[in-house]
Amino acid sequence: NLSEQLLKAAAETVKPAQKYALDANVMGVPAAIDPARKFRLDPDGFGLATLLDDILGYDPERFIGLRTDFCRFFPQFQNVRIETENALRRHYAQDGRHQSSGEVGKGICFETRLGARIRARQASDGAILFLAFLALAYVPTPPTLLLIEEPENGIYPKRLGEVIRLLKNLAQRSDGVGIPQIIISTHSPYVVSFFEPEEVTFLGRPADDADAPVRARPLRDAPHIHDRLAGGEFYLGELWYNLTEEELFGDS
Repeated sequence: NLSEQLLKAAAETVKPAQKYALDANVMGVPAAIDPARKFRLDPDGFGLATLLDDILGYDPERFIGLRTDFCRFFPQFQNVRIETENALRRHYAQDGRHQSSGEVGKGICFETRLGARIRARQASDGAILFLAFLALAYVPTPPTLLLIEEPENGIYPKRLGEVIRLLKNLAQRSDGVGIPQIIISTHSPYVVSFFEPEEVTFLGRPADDADAPVRARPLRDAPHIHDRLAGGEFYLGELWYNLTEEELFGDS
């Protein structure tokens, strides 16, 4: 039937998606080269340095484009370098847990316009997260869909707003570099406030049936949502936080 066809189509769309709960502190750690992680990151973002090194080795011009994009959005930097240094290698068990050992690998270094050199671990969370999004967009076969889980857990709120604004600006450019569709899951009203109602979907169960399936309700369908925001007295996240689903969507 139609519902089964829609579910199948949705499953096919989500199947190739890459899911990350990115941690800027982890992404700044130098990583040992691992062929099993070529052109990929671990789910927490470990391996950003080797992903950038993969792109550089595959096509230097592609890396130059990535670096140019990064420096355009962070004009305090004039260069991004991938350098050989002491790094960590992760050893994974069957249950997904890992242990680490040290060896030579790759690390990230930023050069400022004033001539200073900054290791990735000393850079801002916003810069590291944005560099990771750029790297995922510049791999030879970029994912068409990225699932980012609760980014508020890995970055200071002010930096999080900066990253979201930069991603929106990046997605709106018209120079031909494809940017994956990004779906963010969040429990933070602060994050929701950086989006328009047309960009947000509310996921939840009916208040009177805790065992019911989770339903998806786009906030663009909430009656008078734009009228409630028009006065500038409330951010979208504040409305979502202070109103029940029934109040937000006008349910009886």
